[in-house]
Amino acid sequence: MLMRSALFNLGILAFLLSCKTTENQRGEHDNPKKNTPDTGRGTVDNLPAPIGPDAVKTPAPVFAWDPTKATDPYLPAHGSVIPESNPFFGVRLLVNPLFTQAVDFSASKSPAMADTIKKYRDKPTALWLDTIGRVASLEPALKLAVEQQTKTEDKVLVTLVIYNLPNRDCFANASNGELNKTELSRYRTEYIDRIKEILARYPTVPVVAIIEPDSLPNLITNLGKLRCDTETPALYKGGISYAVQSLQLPHVSLYIDLAHAGWLGWAFNDDGADKRSSLVTIMREVIGTARVRGFVTNVANYTSLREPANSTRPESYYQFNKIHDEYTYVSALAGQLKAEQLPTSFIIDTSRNGNVKARTDWSNWCNIKDTGLGALPTIAPRPDVDAFLWIKPPGESDGVSDANAERYDARCQSMDSLRGAPQAGQWFHEHFLGLVQNAQTTLP
Repeated sequence: MLMRSALFNLGILAFLLSCKTTENQRGEHDNPKKNTPDTGRGTVDNLPAPIGPDAVKTPAPVFAWDPTKATDPYLPAHGSVIPESNPFFGVRLLVNPLFTQAVDFSASKSPAMADTIKKYRDKPTALWLDTIGRVASLEPALKLAVEQQTKTEDKVLVTLVIYNLPNRDCFANASNGELNKTELSRYRTEYIDRIKEILARYPTVPVVAIIEPDSLPNLITNLGKLRCDTETPALYKGGISYAVQSLQLPHVSLYIDLAHAGWLGWAFNDDGADKRSSLVTIMREVIGTARVRGFVTNVANYTSLREPANSTRPESYYQFNKIHDEYTYVSALAGQLKAEQLPTSFIIDTSRNGNVKARTDWSNWCNIKDTGLGALPTIAPRPDVDAFLWIKPPGESDGVSDANAERYDARCQSMDSLRGAPQAGQWFHEHFLGLVQNAQTTLP
């Protein structure tokens, strides 16, 4: 480990205190067959929270990172031929040191499982920039990548999530953001422009930026509901278009969020031509002539990569959506996008979709109790997929289960939800144990 200057150590401390873990999201679908409302997620504070009945009330522990105990980040290679155009070609992924410490925290709380738990302590997860304040966590992460590149002579890639639109997650009970509908200018100048300025100072660090989860899909399915009013399309499309145009840096690869099979799968059913048309129109409008690598699916959700061929679940379980998994969804998207000369490369979030039988109701999304860790971060697992990533750090809560708490969503007390959950984004030890116990990390 290279020696750090005192200034750099202060930068890492700022990184840990400001980024904590992440504020992550998931969204749901607008079902044309069954009017089940879409829901979102959000966080108040995303420091890991202790276990036990007082998990919601007790202040979360703060983890201090010991750099002498850090291990090298890596991205498991896959047997397929990786094209050099893939931004993950020849790189290693930066590991969020706080995720490592959170996993160690769970290992200390469950000594009988400690050896198994620690197998996942150095898995890379994304850095979420979900407020203007958390933009400050970006530069220390990039400095850490530079240091590791110097030590190993390997490129170290940083995955970050852009997530702070005005009127964010307009059809969500728990995940509205800090910017209201009058603050698009703040989004541009105080958020996107600052991110661009910081990224431009580190041209040797490859970056993958996930653009605004749970935004454009709401324009396809949820306009006219809750806060998804007539002002929202201009805010979302204007904000994302500005982000895409601004982040046209040679070392930055952009992926725009396109929900998951359980949300937009209906767009590829026989009666979904209008949704397909809307999808293409919106993508063309926000991308314009900019360089975008592709799209990302299943962010912070639980949709399986592949449903078993011998599944006995009735179509009513899928609410008559003919697309049951992410492989099928991505293939359908790729075909449609290619026909329209739009990008066809994908990232799939596999952090928590390891147990395909976890949910009794496909529309449940909050702290699913029988789910497991999904496929490990993997380069080029399929010709149309650039990588599987753990974008949602597994172990972070989807939402508080206390009905009296701020930002409570009734979905967090569904029949499939684990009780005792802290606020969204805080560490949920018992949920992480379940993810480890039910892990299915090999490729299906």
